[in-house]
Amino acid sequence: MVIRVFRVRVHPGKEDEFERFVVETGIPMVKAQEGCTHVTAGKSRWSEQPEFVVVTHWRSVDALQAFAGPDWQKAVIEPEEEDMLAEVFCDHYETIDTG
Repeated sequence: MVIRVFRVRVHPGKEDEFERFVVETGIPMVKAQEGCTHVTAGKSRWSEQPEFVVVTHWRSVDALQAFAGPDWQKAVIEPEEEDMLAEVFCDHYETIDTG
């Protein structure tokens, strides 16, 4: 299982627009992907710049590649969200057995 952590800082004043995009477009798009088993999104109320995170769980790297393409370790950015983003971070983790 692979955990993908997509974290972004958005330009000030773009918080509501980005949150709408995530809820109406981003999450449904990811949830529809074969091999995506979990999606959680959040926003920071404690950082100086507006920040959001989307954490997804994938059955395998192959499933993630089917969604993100051969450069699966890079963030998937839709054209309509580009102007909202100030910084983008995308990290991946292999799950560990926690009992």
